[in-house]
Amino acid sequence: MISKDNTIIKDAIILLIITLVAGLVLGGVYSVTKDPIANIERQVTADAYAKVYPDGKLVEDNKDLLEALKNFSADDADAAVDDVYSVNDGEGFVFKCHAKGYGGPVNLALGIKTDGTILGLSVISADSETPGLGAKCTTDEFQSQFAGVQLASSTITINQDYQQISGATITSKAVMRAINASLKFMAENSGN
Repeated sequence: MISKDNTIIKDAIILLIITLVAGLVLGGVYSVTKDPIANIERQVTADAYAKVYPDGKLVEDNKDLLEALKNFSADDADAAVDDVYSVNDGEGFVFKCHAKGYGGPVNLALGIKTDGTILGLSVISADSETPGLGAKCTTDEFQSQFAGVQLASSTITINQDYQQISGATITSKAVMRAINASLKFMAENSGN
């Protein structure tokens, strides 16, 4: 008859083997899918950049802007500028930025001229926002209202410069905070 101690050891070894096999399988799946997922994310971002600044040519040598971005601090702790490009030799900027929404980050691309004219906004992802409410920020109806907005100041304001999503105040404010972080960066770095 098998003793109780031997059964516990046998069960522990079986569980260890199952865990190791599952870990190896998950690690293998991750290594196979990591690069394709990164490529898709880069393409989605590139498409968003093209959408928010039509006919814009990104200045690839943006070392000065990236250095400024390292030292940049938005006024809002829940908003940040993640990437920035000068467009058409200083005519404007394309930003990748985010702010904390209701369920997680709202990531967007923003095209804006140095005179304060927003050329376009594209929500890259808002995966954790409530379906039917905050997730409406991904619709063309919401995003298209930003195109052509001429800002009178260096900030954007809900219900003055754009209409919020009914029932999704937190998501609407997240978009505003992300845009305002980008505007602050632009105001501080228009000469770069």
